[in-house]
Amino acid sequence: MIQGLKESLGSLNKALELFYLINDLKPVCRFGFYQAEIDKIKKLCSENRLHLVTSNFKVLLDSRENINDFNNKGNKTSLLNPFPGMIFTYISKNADSAELAKYLENSNDNRRLGELLGYPDCCIDFFIRNIEEQSKKNNDYVLPVLNNTDGFIFPKELNIAGRYFDFNLLPFFPHSFRCPEALKLARSYLALITDHDPALAVELAKKLARGVIYTEKMGVYLLDEPVLKGGYLNFEKASSSQKGILLDELNTYGRINILDKNHFIIGPHMLKDVGVMMFE
Repeated sequence: MIQGLKESLGSLNKALELFYLINDLKPVCRFGFYQAEIDKIKKLCSENRLHLVTSNFKVLLDSRENINDFNNKGNKTSLLNPFPGMIFTYISKNADSAELAKYLENSNDNRRLGELLGYPDCCIDFFIRNIEEQSKKNNDYVLPVLNNTDGFIFPKELNIAGRYFDFNLLPFFPHSFRCPEALKLARSYLALITDHDPALAVELAKKLARGVIYTEKMGVYLLDEPVLKGGYLNFEKASSSQKGILLDELNTYGRINILDKNHFIIGPHMLKDVGVMMFE
């Protein structure tokens, strides 16, 4: 079923989130789609006895070079705007819940909308505290989450960097990479996937157990088979959301010297104001 949802939705992340809803682990989903996709999504919802309502606005996504295939930031505009934009959809088994999500979005009520989407209170609070500052940047919360967490080695289920590569368990940013409520949800999602598609669950667990380098301007990097020895993180291969010099250097050297979670050395270069994480 998950594969079928992925084919219809065009994304594994969206497929998993809708799968959680279908199996009663999530009350409402909120997705963005272009106008040409809406009829197909309505048909999918009808086939699964789900209610769908659409926003009365669309979002024009900002062009970004640092993270190629995933965009957190955009600007609301009228549906009559001739430029292509994403229309938000609110999907639920309960028609009133879908309508309420739309209303809360229009009212900018982030707290109640987060609750309706099934996010933990601690993570909603964190989002609200950081939204003003992050909306001025990339509207991305990876670094704030990291800086709100001690250390740099975390449970693989909370590896939200996978969102940039279309594999991710959590449909929200946790307030910490050790958040017990987020970890409980992520593990319940993985257990559900295991029950229905064991091979996919194994694949996801392997993909999530990686090293991660997060930068705001040079992309996000996944480090395969990470091994920490002393202050060095060794890895077999690096992949990235963006090609460039850093990706080439990572694959040339095969290791980084971690000074702390925001600084590392590779070859003769030191990078600062980044995020270094290891998920296991």
